[in-house]
Amino acid sequence: MKRGRHRLQRLSAFALEAKDSQVKSPVYPGSGEFLMKLAIGTPPISYVGILDTGSDLIWTQCKPCQQCFDQPTPIFDPKKSSSFSKVSCSSKLCEALPVSSCKDGCEYLYSYGDDSSTQGVLASETFTFDKVTIPEVGFGCGEDNEGSRFSQGAGLVGLGRGPLSLVSQLGEAKFSYCLTSIDETKTSTLFIGSQVSVNSPNGGGEIKTTPLIQNPSQPSFYYLSLEGITVGDTNLPIK
Repeated sequence: MKRGRHRLQRLSAFALEAKDSQVKSPVYPGSGEFLMKLAIGTPPISYVGILDTGSDLIWTQCKPCQQCFDQPTPIFDPKKSSSFSKVSCSSKLCEALPVSSCKDGCEYLYSYGDDSSTQGVLASETFTFDKVTIPEVGFGCGEDNEGSRFSQGAGLVGLGRGPLSLVSQLGEAKFSYCLTSIDETKTSTLFIGSQVSVNSPNGGGEIKTTPLIQNPSQPSFYYLSLEGITVGDTNLPIK
């Protein structure tokens, strides 16, 4: 418990430091997914992860790999990073996993709606976003990973509301990104932190917003309250 509190205090301190520097990462379109750039480990090794607001776990493929898909960058080798450590089974992050077991550390199985999955050990590592370095970020070190959509990156970055997500681990309530056309090569930027704003840039037009609500049965997801649907000038009689 003391180690867990110490880790939380350290992560909170670095998160406060990161707020001043603004955590940000380039985002660009892939094949049906949006990808973000980051670096993992000490020394930092650059990777590309799929950006996902519909899940929580941050993970990448790790050596030794029992079943791994082809990825555009080398598979992460924990033995070559001085900041890698396994997360204990008694940690809050391990307890937040939907499926876990305690053998050689906190082992997990994390599945998605399309039947893809990642399986491995939950670990702690230093992550670098642009010029901001955050130590002791909990992530999945996946050694058995299945899913055709994963191959354009080296893993996935969860931005959901749950405790395993990147935004939750950083203790941030705000993040923003602009999704460029999936058919273009233009990049945008993911911002995480207190400097995120909904102000219109360069004196542009009015920005309209809508509240994001929570569903107690699916607390990790972001929901909108649908008021109605209009086709042209006609409001559809949907209840």
